[in-house]
Amino acid sequence: MIKGANMRRFTMLVIGVLTLGVLLVPSLARADFAGGVVTVSATAGDLTGSAQFAVPAFSGDAAIPLVADPVEIKSDDGTVLGVVKQLDLAVAGDPAVDLAFNVVAGGVPTAFGIVSVWVPAPVPIGWGYASAGVTLTDLDNNGAVIVPILAAHPKLYQAAYTAPLTTFADLVGGFVAGVGQTAVSNDRKPPGVGWLPVAGVVSIASRFDFVLSANDSASGTSHFEVTQVPLPAAAFSGLALLGVIAGYRARRLFKA
Repeated sequence: MIKGANMRRFTMLVIGVLTLGVLLVPSLARADFAGGVVTVSATAGDLTGSAQFAVPAFSGDAAIPLVADPVEIKSDDGTVLGVVKQLDLAVAGDPAVDLAFNVVAGGVPTAFGIVSVWVPAPVPIGWGYASAGVTLTDLDNNGAVIVPILAAHPKLYQAAYTAPLTTFADLVGGFVAGVGQTAVSNDRKPPGVGWLPVAGVVSIASRFDFVLSANDSASGTSHFEVTQVPLPAAAFSGLALLGVIAGYRARRLFKA
């Protein structure tokens, strides 16, 4: 049996090993989301309008369809600038945010802005990647065009994080679809597979900004994910070594 001072020494040794393990293993907890809005704006010439779609508070993962039926975006004088046919937001605990949409332009080229909520993502040091895809469809048999709003962003999609406000990725350049055709463009940062380092992340968000040709349709999907730096293999080895040492010390204490 371990008695007296030996028991105290053994207990403190085990507590020390366990405490070190807790300190080394990174926390991947994500704060609860308190609610917010996804905003879709439309501009056609001098006319502007917008619609806001409420995102309820939630804890953990959530996939939220924000549009049940098509929603018209109108200017103050009642002109229909565009129609939102689909708008989805999904959040996962990595943390990650997915933003998807489908819109149809009005009778003239229309500038759209689609901005997600800011999702809590406490990642002091970690890795991230973003991907996006856009589908363009000609609905009036004269071809279709989608281009970035260069004054806002150089590409159709942007992934960003705070704090401070930092652009992680600008993805998907402008492109065209032939008469009566559908065209698709996909992009990822970093290209192919893999992750890029991030630091000081507090929250993450996604947005699309583009000009769409009259009467045509555009849809998009996106995924922006950040994750904390995993515990290095060397650290696991160190913990294992400490466990061996603790066991050795315990055997000596038993014999004492």
